[in-house]
Amino acid sequence: MAFLASANSGLGYATTITLAAHGDRVFLACRNQSRPQEALERAKEEFKFRCSNSPTLQLEFVELDLGDMNKTRLAAQEILKKS
Repeated sequence: MAFLASANSGLGYATTITLAAHGDRVFLACRNQSRPQEALERAKEEFKFRCSNSPTLQLEFVELDLGDMNKTRLAAQEILKKS
């Protein structure tokens, strides 16, 4: 299992795809759902094309705003429940 902030673009996104290709369950932690949702859809398409022999893709969005301790606590609780 992996937990990645900024997983919707750049190096974080590439790391997400790589971990998922090895069978890891990856939580994409972002402040709102629009950007990670786009990344999830893009990852599913890329995964089908590049990683056809890999295990099932396990990516999930978790709302996380590190500037808000209440939201940070809720994100941690959500991840623990799903683990």
